Amino acid sequence: MDLRKSPFRLLGASVEDSRRRIVELSEKKAFFLDSSECAKARALLTNPQKRIAAEVQWPLDVADDDIEEIFDYIDDVASGNSVDAYDFSEYSSLTQLLIKLSCIEYADTSDLYKIKYLVLNLSRLFEDIDSEDVLSDVNMNRELSEFPIVENLSDIEAAIQTIRQDTKAALSGIMQALSEPRYIEIATMLAESYQDKYSGYLIIEDVINDYSLYFSHKIEEQKQDILDMVQFASESISDIRIGDVVSDIVAKVKSWDKLVQPIQLVNQEQGQEESDSREVADAIRNLAIKLENDFHETEAAISLTNVLRDCFEELPVFYERVQEDSETLERIKTDRDNEKAVKPIIDELERIKVFCESIKKKTDLSEVELLISKVRHVNALLKTSPFDNESKQQLRVAVCNMSRDVAVTVHNQRQETSVSIMIIRALIDEFSDISSVNTRLQGDLSELLRQQQAINASRSYSTKTSSSSSSGSGIGCLVIIGFIIVAIIISSFGGSGSSSSSSSSSSSSYSTSSEVLFSQNLSAGTKVYAKIKSIEPVYGIYTEGSSINTAVCCKCTTSTGGTVWVYMTVKEYNTYIDALAKLSTNDGEYTVKSYSTAKTIHGTVAKADSLAVSLGSNTSTYVIRFSSID
Repeated sequence: MDLRKSPFRLLGASVEDSRRRIVELSEKKAFFLDSSECAKARALLTNPQKRIAAEVQWPLDVADDDIEEIFDYIDDVASGNSVDAYDFSEYSSLTQLLIKLSCIEYADTSDLYKIKYLVLNLSRLFEDIDSEDVLSDVNMNRELSEFPIVENLSDIEAAIQTIRQDTKAALSGIMQALSEPRYIEIATMLAESYQDKYSGYLIIEDVINDYSLYFSHKIEEQKQDILDMVQFASESISDIRIGDVVSDIVAKVKSWDKLVQPIQLVNQEQGQEESDSREVADAIRNLAIKLENDFHETEAAISLTNVLRDCFEELPVFYERVQEDSETLERIKTDRDNEKAVKPIIDELERIKVFCESIKKKTDLSEVELLISKVRHVNALLKTSPFDNESKQQLRVAVCNMSRDVAVTVHNQRQETSVSIMIIRALIDEFSDISSVNTRLQGDLSELLRQQQAINASRSYSTKTSSSSSSGSGIGCLVIIGFIIVAIIISSFGGSGSSSSSSSSSSSSYSTSSEVLFSQNLSAGTKVYAKIKSIEPVYGIYTEGSSINTAVCCKCTTSTGGTVWVYMTVKEYNTYIDALAKLSTNDGEYTVKSYSTAKTIHGTVAKADSLAVSLGSNTSTYVIRFSSID
């Protein structure tokens, strides 16, 4: 598209010239120019239908006296002269577009931002063309030139579309002359501007469609490479260094994403999903799920999920699912990291338990010193553990109670008061920051010192270590003992590894392990579920030395008429079962919760007596340690 090649310019004719005048100009020009070209120009301009395109592609709103200024501008641009003095903003968008298209071959392509704003300007001008205004201008000039008026708006619109095709061809020439990296970069810049309504849509769409066609073979080739790598990894997980293969896939996807990014952005703005991107994204997500669910390769699955999150934001529904995947995987990773961090604590607790039982049977000062050393060590581990503050304190109190129970036993049963004092003083050093514990220990120490000094050395120092179940007007209550430690550790992380992924086209999702229906034949730690029709908090459970219930053991009627017992914290009961229930004290208020449709309780099998003293004699040997309900 170049105004200098217009038939009007060739013959020196005006849009107001009559048929006779055009013939005269053609005959005169034939003496100086190619006669066949002049004849073509005359034939086109004297045919009412054929001349429509020439009229639309000519500055219709520019007076004959001003037309030369436009050609001076084009010549100055071609010569590299300054054009700051020219201003064509008063003319129509169509005229401005025709002027710019006449100069496009001289555009500076060394600067991508200049190319970007050239395209955006052309796109805006084309978007602003009003076909009815153009029809009006054409017919106004035809009245002067005595040519028949144009009746059909579609004829004008067809001529405008020709300008669009010429614009596309001109820009295609500029783009394809760039290096591939620069072509990709400018296409991405334009696609990002596609969301800017001020810049228009159609010309940018044409540029991106042309880009898509130009790189179609490369896009398909790289896509297939990724799919092949994913398939290889999926089929060979056990035989390869999966981390290296995942790194290769991630690098390949990032490279491919840069190539397909312009197409993704435009499709996203149009409310469509780019099909190649969705195919690649689904394949990678399925591999990530397999790596986690079947092989526990969490780090590799996270790497794949991160690249999906970074590269496929233009697929909105899929992107939301990947966000959920990412959260699930991070929870699973955190849980496993926590399990590793907790193992040394559990090991130390087992050693403390052994020492406590040994010292209760026979006092050995070396074992007492080792016990104190172990208590100090595990207390330090607990203070820096990944548990929440409430769980940390529960665990520390339980450790203190186990050790204190040793002091009580050696004093009461064997009158070895000095050993008891030694243990209590060590416990004060470690646990004085817990107010309730410190108060009790200070009282123990005072009593032990008094008895040691008393003349009647036979007075027995006695401290309550546990209590049996009791009942009142509210729920029953049981006392937590030291060996609830492991249950507290389990509950601190319970249920956080389950998947919250929404369904996908492949119906794949993350899972940590399968559940089985609860029964008394299962071993502790097994993940279970039970279908229940009602639930009642029968027993309240509190830590020794406290009157506040921290947990409850609930009697549940199953969908088959049986009974299962479920252990949960008071907070869990209020959150998941009944927010209005008051369970913190023995005289609390609650109502039995019944369900018209059976609810599914999820949790792990736990031995009742490991949770609270004599709980098993009041409930059943094994109970469900609650994690969730649906």
